[in-house]
Amino acid sequence: METSKTKTPARSAKGRKKPAIQTRIKQIRKEHHMTQQEMADLLGLSRQYYTCLERGMYDLTVDKLQTLNQEFGVTADYVLGFDKGGKVQVSEDELELIKVLHKLDNPKLVTSLLNLVKGLFISYGKDENGNPVKGRDVL
Repeated sequence: METSKTKTPARSAKGRKKPAIQTRIKQIRKEHHMTQQEMADLLGLSRQYYTCLERGMYDLTVDKLQTLNQEFGVTADYVLGFDKGGKVQVSEDELELIKVLHKLDNPKLVTSLLNLVKGLFISYGKDENGNPVKGRDVL
């Protein structure tokens, strides 16, 4: 006999629905086949503190949310439970480019690089969203 499986919201030991943040950080960690220690190291936390985050005993700080975004391409809205999808789909090369751009400490250089990329899109007949364009003044 076949049974249908439905996903139920994660529940705490007392039966209350777990906040999305607890569920989401654990889900992100498991999707990337990471241990609690590896995730703690990535976030600059002790394993014990990270375990408490997954259990909902502590809140995630903004800088840790930014780290999750940079490393895994997830939005803060997703981690906090406001967005169901939340994942920004990027390739490994795009992720590497984003990491390099985050390290740049020169706003003028970042602006110049952005203009160069926009120029490349125009050269190849596409706007910044990848849609075909007719003419060079779209961006």
